[in-house]
Amino acid sequence: MSLDAITLDAAGTLVQVDWHPGRVAWESAEAIGLELDRETAAARFDRALQARWKAYRALNQTRDADALDAFWYDLGVSWLAEFGSENRADAFRDAFWDALYGPNQRIFRLFEDTLPALEALKTQGIRLAVISNWDYSL
Repeated sequence: MSLDAITLDAAGTLVQVDWHPGRVAWESAEAIGLELDRETAAARFDRALQARWKAYRALNQTRDADALDAFWYDLGVSWLAEFGSENRADAFRDAFWDALYGPNQRIFRLFEDTLPALEALKTQGIRLAVISNWDYSL
């Protein structure tokens, strides 16, 4: 039996994901000079996200990047307001996005064997498809 194509899941198969929203929020707040208690700040962000998770999942189905970005911005504003820092929302958003997508991001990493495995399959003439049910950010 010969293979014509292989489908691979992205997150957890090709890409290692280290996504801890509360931690990213706290680190982003710290990056813009806010001094927040790490555990309290992270827990509050995680709770705020959990309270909005159903709405986020529905919104994610639209794949409307502007609306999804607005979701994260609004979440950040309400979270910052708990600390009296909502006026720092734009700087927070920029730091948060940099933590997720910037050149030094630590959230998404290829597994060590990802590229060699894909190259080996390619040299055998096997067509590849990558699929994922991760959100729009991947």
